[in-house]
Amino acid sequence: MKKLLALFISLSILFSLAACSKKTEAPAVNNQPEPKKDITLTVWHQYMPSVQTALEEAYSEFTNETGIKLEFVKLEDFDKKLENAAQTGVLPDLVMRSNDWTGKLSVMEAIQPIDDIVDKAALDSVISNAVEGFRYNGKLYGVPAAVETVTLIYNKDLISKAPADTNELISKAKELTKDGKYGFLIPPKDAYFNSAFFYGAGGGYLDNEGKPTLNTPQNLEAAKILQELAKYYPKDLDHQIVMQLFNEGKAAMMVNGPWAIGDIKKNNINYGLAKIPVVSSTGKSTPFMGVQGMLMTTKVKDRDAAIKAMNYFASEKVSKALANAGGYLPANKTAREDSTIISNTDTKGFMDQSEFGVSMPNVPEMSVMWGPLDGTLQEIVILKEDAAKVLEKYQLKAEEEIKNMK
Repeated sequence: MKKLLALFISLSILFSLAACSKKTEAPAVNNQPEPKKDITLTVWHQYMPSVQTALEEAYSEFTNETGIKLEFVKLEDFDKKLENAAQTGVLPDLVMRSNDWTGKLSVMEAIQPIDDIVDKAALDSVISNAVEGFRYNGKLYGVPAAVETVTLIYNKDLISKAPADTNELISKAKELTKDGKYGFLIPPKDAYFNSAFFYGAGGGYLDNEGKPTLNTPQNLEAAKILQELAKYYPKDLDHQIVMQLFNEGKAAMMVNGPWAIGDIKKNNINYGLAKIPVVSSTGKSTPFMGVQGMLMTTKVKDRDAAIKAMNYFASEKVSKALANAGGYLPANKTAREDSTIISNTDTKGFMDQSEFGVSMPNVPEMSVMWGPLDGTLQEIVILKEDAAKVLEKYQLKAEEEIKNMK
């Protein structure tokens, strides 16, 4: 009897193990391709029609693979309509915007963080300083595809080799400013263009918490460099005069962006691109960099479909589409090494500079910093006031502006 009972128990155990074995085979179904979604996501943007067409073509393969369609909608007066939509809650599924709006849209509860759902491989495929442009309060909100920045553009007929650091830049500016020609020009009150010197010196305009950081020894060093360079600027210098003098062959060097290249070519200037000279004391040149990214709104109809579209936005295909149709610099690492991209010396020149760029501050407080920055540069560079006193003055003004916005 005991033997029969033992046999019965043994057989029961064997049957149980067999049943469990069969059950563990079920998950193999997960290896099958995911079923396609039949869904259309609305994406707001402000790109030119040619860029929208390029994006639609780039996403055609994505739609074929996933069934997820993207309806790209261009908005005129984009920023105003986006802000109104954030206030009313009438939002699309996704928006494409530069990174400096991230903090503002987050505070308005118009976009949502994606840390828990974004594909790490997608983030690893793009340059890290572009990804950081969409991180706000420790959370990631966007996926980048393209960047833009400024660099040094020089006239090869007036200077054979661009200076490497600010000491050499000042020396060349002095040497070449004569007979109605100028050595180096930059829009003197433009905080975006002049950011390379402030951030390169180890200073900056705001910290990650949105607090002004104007009154620092590092910014004082940058201010003194700009005051030295300003000795060799013409009177009433602005964006237009910088471009005019360079296109007339009367300026050896200037800081400008990709948008300036077309006019330079029309005027047959023998030009070259080089990195903005590093600050001599730090060995760094760190200009602002705008980052074009895709963000998920809080009104998205399908988060899973939206994150797939966002992951794809970081792909080589989308980066190249934006580069070829709109002249944007690819953020995708593979696209940045593509022969068709780097064979364009202009694109490569700006890409080389963007390796050292700092993403524009995305905190909401940056929106009220432009006024104090304008005043700072006006008094330091144009009026040649005591730089230390000016930085102290506008530090207090910036703090007051930020206090009033809250």
